[in-house]
Amino acid sequence: MKNLITGFFLLFAVTILSAQDYNSAMGVRVGNGVQWTGKIFTTETTALAGFLGLTNRGEDTRAGASMLFHKHHRILDEDNIFIFYGAGVIGEFGDQSGFGGGPTVGLSINLWKKINFEIDIFPAYYYSEELDYVTNFGVSLRYIASHN
Repeated sequence: MKNLITGFFLLFAVTILSAQDYNSAMGVRVGNGVQWTGKIFTTETTALAGFLGLTNRGEDTRAGASMLFHKHHRILDEDNIFIFYGAGVIGEFGDQSGFGGGPTVGLSINLWKKINFEIDIFPAYYYSEELDYVTNFGVSLRYIASHN
């Protein structure tokens, strides 16, 4: 009985911790701005994602960059649908330069082993002239450049 429970636990763990099937991808992210986006997997279930481009804050448009750490988990017993969560930092330059950080969460779908579609939200505490709370969100479309 103990071996059966151990085997079931290991099978469950392998199913939950299934990895993405690509190493890197790059493309465009649109939301509260337009940014170039890239993602590189550092392990089977962890990745670094970056955004570089223009961000809109009310009537201001700023150049900025973000770097985020993601932890991926397969959902719905599908090999191409994942949820992710993590944290990141953001820095922007313009009339009101600033920086901040916060958590991130999203949904990632791989299509035809060539395209990665992702929806994310990245709320952050942001310091410019004073401490602010901002919600960064976006839809990313990336070309999968290399596979495992």
